[in-house]
Amino acid sequence: MLTMVSTIVSAQEIKFEKPNYERIEKEVKDSVSDFYHQKLKEKFDGGDFTMTIEEKRHLYYGFTFQENYSSQYTSKELDKFIEIVKKGELKDIDYDKIISYGDSILKKNPFDLRVMNYQRYVFEKKGLNSRMIVRATQIRSIVDAILSSGDGMIKENAFFVINIAHEYDILNILGFEFGGNQNLIETFDYLKVKENKSKIGGLYFDISPSLRQYESMFSNNAFKKEELIGVWNITNVLETSENKYLAELIKGFEVSSFTFNRDNSFHFKSSDKSRGILEFVKMLGTSSWIFDSNKIMVKVGSKKDHYTLMGFKVIKKNGKIFFAVEDTGMSLTFEVKKQ
Repeated sequence: MLTMVSTIVSAQEIKFEKPNYERIEKEVKDSVSDFYHQKLKEKFDGGDFTMTIEEKRHLYYGFTFQENYSSQYTSKELDKFIEIVKKGELKDIDYDKIISYGDSILKKNPFDLRVMNYQRYVFEKKGLNSRMIVRATQIRSIVDAILSSGDGMIKENAFFVINIAHEYDILNILGFEFGGNQNLIETFDYLKVKENKSKIGGLYFDISPSLRQYESMFSNNAFKKEELIGVWNITNVLETSENKYLAELIKGFEVSSFTFNRDNSFHFKSSDKSRGILEFVKMLGTSSWIFDSNKIMVKVGSKKDHYTLMGFKVIKKNGKIFFAVEDTGMSLTFEVKKQ
């Protein structure tokens, strides 16, 4: 995996400041403001290295108030891009595809740091120095904005990110390895890291924009218990992960199903035999399910464990159904279809 260590900013260079989303929203939507988002995006697209830290912060955090913002992006181009970079040794034809697919991805998700970093590497390899400099400058702008928000050591000094993938990017940039455990605490993700010289156990990330977007999906989301009864196949998992264990688990979920029986028994089935999926099947075992019509939420387990084995929101959007798992520490969203 490529690293982005060259983009590290010393914490001493920037005074930590939490983003004031209410103020930022007003300024990025004001066409006469210096922080009008379209103006900032034009500077960013041109690789303007003179952008101030306030401009970078308004660009990054202000993106959450743009119509094309999403906390999770999926596309066929992204799937193909991931397949290519996983190959390890890349050839010239792979370089061209990284540029092509990457450009398509960045039109929808302009702050995908991993895509940008791979492109930066490819541009350098192909001698496209002007494009390489633009990508390097853009990466630096995003990282500067995130690192200006805190140091991640405690909740009060959490890093503020608008995309969960950026949590793992920051770990990589700071030289840490993900320790395999992610916990959602209020509006914070806490990521444990592997043993390191700094003796840091983990880092906190505020993911308020992602949570707000999930909440907006739940509005006007009428769903009845009777509609759940039956077998639901998982057709897509919206999240991706560079973590080997989570990536394997996500792949396994995509060939799995949930069964909600009328007698309130629950069954999870998968054709995948990976370790993570087998552990998930074992954990659920013979379970039951209950439905909270007020929260539009399903809870799986038993009376003994207070139905805490798994819980997820049921979301209706654009004619599709999603199960948003919110209490496993994984923050996974399944697109599902009833048999």
